[in-house]
Amino acid sequence: MLIYDFEIFKHDTLLGVLDTDTNKIVQLWDIPSIKEFAKKNLSEIWVGYNCEHYDKILLHRNSIWKIINSR
Repeated sequence: MLIYDFEIFKHDTLLGVLDTDTNKIVQLWDIPSIKEFAKKNLSEIWVGYNCEHYDKILLHRNSIWKIINSR
């Protein structure tokens, strides 16, 4: 399971992820890296706190749906 959170800055985007299986924390600072990470972890369960109206939308619109549609 992946616990995630987006932070959006004026000139940067951060995706922070905690993999609960390995206790590894990943920080990704650019959209291409975020897309690649999402592609590699598409089958994982993604969980966020208070993400329903913001983070979830960013994840789906910018990563997962583009990946799914490109297959």
